[in-house]
Amino acid sequence: MAALPLWPRADAHIHLFGRSFSQLPGVTSDDPVRYEAEAAKVGISAALIVAVGDASTNGLQGYGENNKFVADIAASGEFPWAKPTYYLRVFELSVLKLEEVAEAGNFVGITLYTGAHETEDGHPESSQLCAVDDEVWRWLDARKWIVSVNDACSGRVEAAKSGWGHWLNGECSSIAACRPLKRTLSALRICSRSETPDASAHVRPSWLAEGAPIERHCHPS
Repeated sequence: MAALPLWPRADAHIHLFGRSFSQLPGVTSDDPVRYEAEAAKVGISAALIVAVGDASTNGLQGYGENNKFVADIAASGEFPWAKPTYYLRVFELSVLKLEEVAEAGNFVGITLYTGAHETEDGHPESSQLCAVDDEVWRWLDARKWIVSVNDACSGRVEAAKSGWGHWLNGECSSIAACRPLKRTLSALRICSRSETPDASAHVRPSWLAEGAPIERHCHPS
């Protein structure tokens, strides 16, 4: 077994569901108990659970009531490492909604999949980010909530329509004004099965030091 780290180690992006999506033989549930056992092997003491919303409202379809599922995991008290986020659509972003989420569970932030949906006029939801009330970003910043940003997710919206410029290059003045805003960035680009990762294709924000690593993940389509 590899030596465990001498400092706290956290996992910045996991999903937990009420049913298994694993293709491994004998694995029947992606439950927190199994994750906890695997995390202990590498010294992970906290994990940010990236929710995908409730299918009955505005969440991604096929994953059940995931906001409730991850909230219940944290509320059980059995898994102190579990740090859930609450999935929101861009049009839901308001201080009133955030207050409601804060009162509803032990959430430490929100999840946005702005590349997974389009507006009624056919534009990606990321195009609405600049119209979000400035008070929303200030609310998140003041409470040190994490914003898990997942944009060009699973090929649902072409990379050309991606809204990463809003997050990476300060295209939205209200977001840029909250530079301390705690963000994790995922799904910068999902490549198809026939593609291979190409370092030259990485998006590098202007504030990220030259030479700092950016991960690119390929998910089978």
